[in-house]
Amino acid sequence: MTITYENHHERTEYTEMVLGDTSYLFAEQYVYAEGKGWFYVTVSQTWCFVNENGEKIVAKEETPWNEGTGTTSLTQQYYRGEKAYEENYKSYIRYFDFVNKVEKWIEPFVSTSEGKENYDNTSIYWEKYNYTVKNPDDLGDMFVYWSRYLGDNEDEEIYAHIWGGVDRKTDLCFQASSSFNLPDGCGPYNGDYMSVTFQMTYDDVEKIDIPDISGWEDMTNK
Repeated sequence: MTITYENHHERTEYTEMVLGDTSYLFAEQYVYAEGKGWFYVTVSQTWCFVNENGEKIVAKEETPWNEGTGTTSLTQQYYRGEKAYEENYKSYIRYFDFVNKVEKWIEPFVSTSEGKENYDNTSIYWEKYNYTVKNPDDLGDMFVYWSRYLGDNEDEEIYAHIWGGVDRKTDLCFQASSSFNLPDGCGPYNGDYMSVTFQMTYDDVEKIDIPDISGWEDMTNK
């Protein structure tokens, strides 16, 4: 499969291809440079694969954008082992499973006296929709999943939300959108609102080329 998704918070677009136990993730960031305006620059490439010895490998080539100099730098590193592989193979999944992490993420908020009082006085309910609704254009069915805590006003709202379209013939998701809104200091983005959109296609990856990493830095035990 191929999945393209955009992290609107980071102004970054990702394309991830998956073929068996191999995946390739390509990331482009929307950046600005004086005299050039806004444009996309490649900021990372990640390969996950099993080598000829049966070892699980994650190879990363990073070219982060330096806003001050208007240039990129290059690092080439790799990791061995199950842990690194699991964290990077099909990396898009982290934007789908966050609905199960909201309660853990808001613990810093609940642990403060103000947060605990707010949390204790919040009407808490979970909405989990596991159903399909026919689209007017007959493209497919829809799924929606909400996890939400509602306070006395909109400023206290905490939620995780994901919805998408499912092809009726294959039962595969072809598009999705996820978002969450957390208190300050909570979650991987310290409370910032997050929104990610996805497009999926299937049976379209015939080969993934693996780079020669013999000269790359081994970061497994560092």
